[in-house]
Amino acid sequence: MGRRRAPARATQAHGRTLSGASDSLPPSFVLRARWAAATEGLVAASTAPFLALALPQVAKNAANLAAGDAAALAGLPWLGYAASLVGNMLMLSYFSRNHERMAACVQLVGVMGQSAVLAQVAGAGHMPGWAVAVIAAGVVTGLGVNFTAVLGIKPGRLMTLLQGVWYAAGVLVGATTLPAFVLQAVAPGASIWQGVCLGAVACAV
Repeated sequence: MGRRRAPARATQAHGRTLSGASDSLPPSFVLRARWAAATEGLVAASTAPFLALALPQVAKNAANLAAGDAAALAGLPWLGYAASLVGNMLMLSYFSRNHERMAACVQLVGVMGQSAVLAQVAGAGHMPGWAVAVIAAGVVTGLGVNFTAVLGIKPGRLMTLLQGVWYAAGVLVGATTLPAFVLQAVAPGASIWQGVCLGAVACAV
């Protein structure tokens, strides 16, 4: 009988040990864990508003293109959408690099929404060819680099080099294109290259 009761006593002792370990956690640690879980849930829920912002415009553009009314897309400022795309891509790179998946998913929705609108504007013939090529190359490269980072895939030598170049280029692109977008907003007749040159000079200084 003594031998049969020993495992039960051992199990009870082990349970008391685990319970004691759980109870010994400082309240601040438990509070931070609960706050982190709540924050992650709120970030995940914010994906819905991002979708609600992007889908109506994409659907409207698709309807106009299907009806053969490409001129209806002429009023969409591709520079404004490109600026939003750059911002979403920079934030996506930041969150992916820090392995914050939910926040990265929200920015990914923004990237895909802006890319879809830009693709429609380009298909309607209202974007320069060089802009289409640059944006397409940036989106493809950025998604590849960020997916590798957010999924925790161990990069090879080439991908490590590409990640370093991408993160450095992201800072430079953001710093040089921001003046161009601001200049276009306050002086629509100005050339985009004037703003880019201004940003490049500011970075060099």
